[in-house]
Amino acid sequence: MPLRSGEIRLEGLLVALLGFGLTRLVVAETLRTETAVPFLVVGTVPLVVGLGLAVFGVVLAVGAFRRSYVRTVAGWTVLGTAAMTVVLGLTAAEAALRGDPVVIVSENSVLVANVLLGGAVGGALTGDRSAANRHRRREVERQVDQAVLINRVLRHEVLNSATIVRGYSELLPQRSDDDSVDAIREAADRIEATIEEIGEFADPSVSDLGAVDIEEVVRAELAGRGLPAETDLESVRVVADERLGIVVGELLENAFVHGTKTDAGETDGNPPVRVAIDASESVVHLRVIDDGPGLPARPRGLLEEGTLPEYDDPSSGFGLQQVRLLVERYEGTVSVEVDDGTTVTVSLPRATPVGEPTSPLEVGRRDLFVAGIASIVAGVTMGLYLDVVQGLLPVIGALYGVENPTVGWVTHLFHSLVFGLLFAAGMVRPTFRSHDGVGKRIALGAGWGVVLWLVAAGFVMPVWLSLVGLEAPLPNLSRAGLVSHVLWGTVLGGFYGVVSRWLSWPRR
Repeated sequence: MPLRSGEIRLEGLLVALLGFGLTRLVVAETLRTETAVPFLVVGTVPLVVGLGLAVFGVVLAVGAFRRSYVRTVAGWTVLGTAAMTVVLGLTAAEAALRGDPVVIVSENSVLVANVLLGGAVGGALTGDRSAANRHRRREVERQVDQAVLINRVLRHEVLNSATIVRGYSELLPQRSDDDSVDAIREAADRIEATIEEIGEFADPSVSDLGAVDIEEVVRAELAGRGLPAETDLESVRVVADERLGIVVGELLENAFVHGTKTDAGETDGNPPVRVAIDASESVVHLRVIDDGPGLPARPRGLLEEGTLPEYDDPSSGFGLQQVRLLVERYEGTVSVEVDDGTTVTVSLPRATPVGEPTSPLEVGRRDLFVAGIASIVAGVTMGLYLDVVQGLLPVIGALYGVENPTVGWVTHLFHSLVFGLLFAAGMVRPTFRSHDGVGKRIALGAGWGVVLWLVAAGFVMPVWLSLVGLEAPLPNLSRAGLVSHVLWGTVLGGFYGVVSRWLSWPRR
């Protein structure tokens, strides 16, 4: 399902908040019950795993993933946490019924926190596999439907046309008039056109989706078929392949042949079919509108629901079946409105330049990888400055209850990853998308660092420290903090800009 303009996937944020909350619970309970075993032995691994889950949630929120994938992962993450909560509750209830003290909560709170975190991580991994398997299953089902459709079209169109050719050829010795010859030629042309169309539809070499200008496709199909239509078009690219012409052509053909009030599409001088394209920042809508009696229920259900008829039913329209299968491949949708005519709307994801996302707040996977590496490099650079020059890195660990350099490094890199991914999300917004030079990226990164110094370090951090029992000035706007955040942003923007440009260079 295409994203609405400017939408961030809230399900991803839910995973991030769940991971962060469970991490804080693990750290708090580990510190509360810590005796002879130091935190670095029992708490570091859960800390890294939990913060990793939180980063994964941020990636889901801003990354270029299918909505169904994000929902599935988030659902399984919540379900895994809930399942472990139920297990712990049943265990505690069983102990209470036996008259034993409920020690699982009171004395083994670290175990409880780790079990809940394990349930969330296990749920996220299960959701990832479940979503991948579901997508693979849908691809297989679509391929099966495609094979069934090809078989039906060949049997119906080709065999029927071949029968006509055979029948008229037998009459030629007795009748050699023009009608017989024309019928043979038309049938032969139909066989050739059908074979070419099905060959294009089932071409196994077409595998990768790309950016296709839908206006060019519409104009080419109208011109190639000689169809006069009223148009309201705009040049915009969608995520599709070269078979988008099949989708457009079949919808136009169906509208002109079956959706006009008079034969052969003849009206009072006005074109019987209207074609319109309108686009938001993430979705492009192609509308084919006719003034006919309305699309019948069976082909309408085929377009909207995508279920092939159980039997070979040419009345449902082989062309419409091709439309539905291809639109599904493009991650689009089809809707039909019948009201004094028929409006068929095909909604497709809007495409942006190669390697960039299809939504203003959707970061491509390549950019996610680059942003992640840039965030680590910038975080290490800033961490060395804070630790060596200022000696402040343990204070970051204090945010999680452990004023320790190792915990400080782990949590500092976590913060760097989160804010680095948010920087990448900002870079794909229309406002900043044109700022692709390295110098501009460095300036934007430094500006983002100043914003974090003012907000995160100046206000959020001291409030957070006060909540965990440590005094801090409010606002905490030190010169050292400004230098470290500008350094972080400069390295982040520079590394991100250099690597992004390097990856965009053509390879020989």
